[in-house]
Amino acid sequence: MPSSFRLKMKPDADWSAVAEAVKGMPGVDAVINQKCVDERDGSVPTECVVR
Repeated sequence: MPSSFRLKMKPDADWSAVAEAVKGMPGVDAVINQKCVDERDGSVPTECVVR
């Protein structure tokens, strides 16, 4: 498995449900919502990260 993995979701998909499902999996350090990051100035604010 690569050190990072990207998942492209449909626009109407429930991102939070996916984040909650994978955040506790072995080897997962953080789940980052790239759309949330893109909507900000490219920084990664804490509300865009699920740990």
